[in-house]
Amino acid sequence: MGDAVNKTLGTQIILTSDDIRQWHEDIQRAERQKREADEIIADRRRKLDAAAIFGVKVAPIQPAPEGQEESFYGAVLRIGASFDRLVEHHEIQAELRKIPRFAAMLDKNKGAYYYAVILRLKNAGEIKKLGRKLRFIHKNETPPEGNPEGAS
Repeated sequence: MGDAVNKTLGTQIILTSDDIRQWHEDIQRAERQKREADEIIADRRRKLDAAAIFGVKVAPIQPAPEGQEESFYGAVLRIGASFDRLVEHHEIQAELRKIPRFAAMLDKNKGAYYYAVILRLKNAGEIKKLGRKLRFIHKNETPPEGNPEGAS
């Protein structure tokens, strides 16, 4: 009978008890990770619901265009346009630092290039500076002339 088994299966062992044991362990590990992920998701949803009660709303930042290299000027404009409120410089810089190429630009010359780009955006009418905060002008709106934000 040993010869018949070797003929049908050859000399290779197809399945071992260790394989089966490993599969059971893999399933248990995956189920444990799934439970942990579900707990994290439920916790974050509760926190987001609580934040929504207080009126906290975060607009998602638009992703960089794919397939082409984005300029620093374009990145500042894209990131700033995602905010529907007054923005501080450190908020824009924090988002820019997530892109390694722009992080190096910010570190060089202590951010002088960043402020030069902000000045260019202001002169182009893309932003309005209000003290230390910035307001990015959206394409479909025009800012009131001579009337600062929040003034009546």
